[in-house]
Amino acid sequence: MNYKRCPVGEMKNNNSELGLKEAWDTVISDLEELKQYREIGTVEEFNKSVKEENMLKFYYCESEDDYYIGQNLENFYYARYTETGFEWFMSRYLPWGEHIVTSNTLWKEFTYPSKPKEISLFEWLQGFLKKYCGGTVEECRKAMEKQKAKKILPLRNGLLYEDGWRYKCPNCGCAVGRNVYHPDVTKDFEYCSMCGQRIEG
Repeated sequence: MNYKRCPVGEMKNNNSELGLKEAWDTVISDLEELKQYREIGTVEEFNKSVKEENMLKFYYCESEDDYYIGQNLENFYYARYTETGFEWFMSRYLPWGEHIVTSNTLWKEFTYPSKPKEISLFEWLQGFLKKYCGGTVEECRKAMEKQKAKKILPLRNGLLYEDGWRYKCPNCGCAVGRNVYHPDVTKDFEYCSMCGQRIEG
């Protein structure tokens, strides 16, 4: 088996850029590929045509609170999500959940992770999105909507205008752009600092 990085997009930790577009595009691309399997026939016919050991399955490891994709054969081959995308690993004859104490090693004692439990794609997707994208499928959809740039709205009057702001966010109404009284400490951001909506002048 070849081990390689499988990037699905780099996650961002700030409020302004969630970095989900690349990951979402990859998921959509994979779903498009799944449509090709319709030509094979029913799910039962497809399962008969593909050997069990060649199918990737979905797993949850309780002790690590993490979601894996992989194959549990004699060894456990699995991909887990890291900062650079999905990376493949292999566990050879791992004593799942066992606590080891030995004075001959630098680490002295260690507890192996619990054995990953096979779960459905739906359970895996829900858990993965909550852990790595910060919410449910619906919340991730809303976050993706914020990645679509919206035109900033001009201010003509009001408290924000009197304070030197000339534009507001089309999503939350927060002041955006440069402040005429403090241009040296304000600037045009690509995202609203309050709600994270992508904006354009």
